[in-house]
Amino acid sequence: MTAKKKKKGKGLLFAVLILIVLLVLYFVIDLQQKKSDQEAETEETEDSLRAHTTARLSRWCAELLVTAEWAGPQVVLRTPAGAAQLLAGAVDDAMMPGVLGCIAGDDTVLVITRGAQVAADVARHLRALADPSARA
Repeated sequence: MTAKKKKKGKGLLFAVLILIVLLVLYFVIDLQQKKSDQEAETEETEDSLRAHTTARLSRWCAELLVTAEWAGPQVVLRTPAGAAQLLAGAVDDAMMPGVLGCIAGDDTVLVITRGAQVAADVARHLRALADPSARA
């Protein structure tokens, strides 16, 4: 191999390595930005949920909510037998942002939200309302 070809090959390799480093940096910065945006959105959602929390919702969560689990854009709330209607009414009346509505059975409430992140935030918020240590 001639000296020119060796230099050209090293120059090409160097250019490829720089391109790879730039791509990695781009993806790392993009991931950090997305994480930061998601944290800000979650914080904003929690503040908004707190602002829409009524005394009735707090009371019924504290007294009736057994579990709150989410899957996709849905939250499933479990209550003692016969109490689902009370809790669903309190959730509906609170008009929480991102909550489209509720369907209540005997001991289960299905809350439909606009998305998985909203569902996770709503479930976390309602569990916090039901936590005896969080009550004053």
